[in-house]
Amino acid sequence: MAELLVDAMTTAWKPEQYHDTYHDDLLRLIAEKVKNGEQVEAVAPATGDAPEGNVVDIVALLRRSVERAAERQESGRPTAP
Repeated sequence: MAELLVDAMTTAWKPEQYHDTYHDDLLRLIAEKVKNGEQVEAVAPATGDAPEGNVVDIVALLRRSVERAAERQESGRPTAP
């Protein structure tokens, strides 16, 4: 029964039926801002060299956690945080 349902809902993929409108919408928004006299700043895309926003460096946290666990183990203290 499930196969019949899936077969009934399945159609051939026709990519020409779909159009990504994000680019067009973005250009329209920019044109409206320019027309209204709003300042439009060009911002260089992030290169990935530096984290942006509220990004947590999980690798650094894991390293510190492992180092603390090793220190606890060397001192004979329990390794649980």
